[in-house]
Amino acid sequence: MTPQTENDEPSLGSTAGSSHIYEIARWRLDDQTDRIDSLERKLATVFALNGALIALLSAAFAFRGVETSVVLWSLLLCVVAIFVTTAVCAFLAFRLRRWVVRPDLDALQEVAAQISEVGTKLWTAREMWSAYQENEYAIGLKAHWLRRATVLTMLNLVVAGVTATVSAWPW
Repeated sequence: MTPQTENDEPSLGSTAGSSHIYEIARWRLDDQTDRIDSLERKLATVFALNGALIALLSAAFAFRGVETSVVLWSLLLCVVAIFVTTAVCAFLAFRLRRWVVRPDLDALQEVAAQISEVGTKLWTAREMWSAYQENEYAIGLKAHWLRRATVLTMLNLVVAGVTATVSAWPW
């Protein structure tokens, strides 16, 4: 994006207008960063919950002391398969880690040397807005994989509950 020169700066009337635009762009980018952090925490929680579920079921089977039926083995394998699928979804969400950060500091330094403070703030705001828009696609994709992992976690909890019920049932 090429910077504007003094002559083609939008007329805002004052530095206050450009400061306002800059602050809004910065606020939106900060909000986006908070959303990214929130998605990362939720993904870690979903993955940890699934891991704990596998560990608890494995321990329950190990200390059961009774011969394990085909139905219980099938249910345990189903829990493991759902866990693996959840792990794949979590991996696909976690791999989205390249975020666009603008403005480039070298470019900002060049722009600041060429145009006024108002123009520099407007150029910076445009660059930040562009970064925000480019990051939205990756955030949407990350949220998509998080939703899938969450649904699989709920399914895994149901199957684990059925497995626990069947294993405790006095046949």
